[in-house]
Amino acid sequence: MISSAIEMNELTIRFGDLTAVDRLSATVPRGSFSAIIGPNGCGKSTLLRAVACVRPADEGNVAMLGQDVARMGRRQLARTCSLLPQTTVTPRGLRVEELVARGRHPYHSFLSSSAPGDTEAINRAMGRAGVTDLVGRQVAELSGGQRQRVWLAMVLAQDTPVILLDEPTTFLDLSAQYLLLDLCADLVDEGRTVVAVLHDLPQAAAYADHVLMLKQGRLVAAGSPTEVITVENVEDTYRIRCRVDLEDPRGPVVLPFARKHRL
Repeated sequence: MISSAIEMNELTIRFGDLTAVDRLSATVPRGSFSAIIGPNGCGKSTLLRAVACVRPADEGNVAMLGQDVARMGRRQLARTCSLLPQTTVTPRGLRVEELVARGRHPYHSFLSSSAPGDTEAINRAMGRAGVTDLVGRQVAELSGGQRQRVWLAMVLAQDTPVILLDEPTTFLDLSAQYLLLDLCADLVDEGRTVVAVLHDLPQAAAYADHVLMLKQGRLVAAGSPTEVITVENVEDTYRIRCRVDLEDPRGPVVLPFARKHRL
């Protein structure tokens, strides 16, 4: 069995004269909850889009479950990997259940708009994302947090072995954030591979078993939370003085110094 879910080899992604990802090589273990962390603008979202082949790399390649994503057909890729982007646009007038049902499109043929198991997958996804009570409502009329959970339900309905989440806790209140992270942990327990861009370092440490830290498009460190979330790495990457508590059983806890305590 392939031990890695994703292999990124010398990835470089440019936007004009700007190099967003610079010769990055990293591996995501199969069946892991991997967190991508780093400051704003360091290339986290761009990297995730390259993995999903939404924005192909200018140089290098990505292999997913042993196959080059650039050579996979769109339908095959959509059955292997699902992506919840950072920014979503909902067509006007679309109801919750209609958006979630779009996650089933990769399983439909050109001659049919449905497939066996669609109803079960859609209902299960809405239940797990906690949006069953929103059925019948228009997505555009929902709160930011509600919309985020509906989009998550669409990703779950896609039912892929690899799930990519770009800042999935955005717009969610504290309780909903941890419910979502609990769900991610459950998906990993079921054998899925989850990769999430996270800004909250304690959440990344508590839930992820593999962490990639980026700075200015380059990989600073990769490994377990205790290997990556260190005082040296945090201070160098985020440019802030801090203390890292390693005694918490959930993982490293980053404690930034308030201004009056900084040296």
